[in-house]
Amino acid sequence: MEEKEKQPSRFSWFALILALIFVAVGTSVIMKYLAQARTANDGLIADHVVKLQTIFKRINESCKITAFRHKKDHIDFLNVISFAGTVVGPMNLLEPENWQGPYVDESLTMNGKEYQIVATKTGFYIVPGDGVKLSNGQIIGKTLLITPSSKIEQMVRDPQALMSNNRALAARIDTYQNPFSSLAKSDFVDEDE
Repeated sequence: MEEKEKQPSRFSWFALILALIFVAVGTSVIMKYLAQARTANDGLIADHVVKLQTIFKRINESCKITAFRHKKDHIDFLNVISFAGTVVGPMNLLEPENWQGPYVDESLTMNGKEYQIVATKTGFYIVPGDGVKLSNGQIIGKTLLITPSSKIEQMVRDPQALMSNNRALAARIDTYQNPFSSLAKSDFVDEDE
């Protein structure tokens, strides 16, 4: 009796090819979905940054923001109704009696991380919190470091940094500038006296 050689049947080749096609299509769909989700996150970040910038503009107009305490501060204080003194959270105010809080019901977050204020040589900026992953693959505080020497104005125009779909993912906070801060003591004192 002769043994039959085992040859793969056409059905098993067909099943294998069909399975490979299914895996390839499934992987492609998942990758596309994840890319769209990251881009949608960037859109939400851009919306949050605009909202926070508008809030800080209102606060500066009514209370005159003079400074923030640290190089990086979490934005977790805009839901404060009232406070004593000139400091709310990390923010120093010249006219705290004009506070109109709460400005939000709860702190804005992305991926569970609060937005932050970063002090640079050119001013204060709203940026996503450390650990937030952007659609360009950058992770705030890890692969995209933001320090006092960072040029955020340039970064918001760079798609490999803080720009996504032509929208900025960071914004400047205008603060009150004391018109007398740049004057020297000699501008007020007559040296002949």
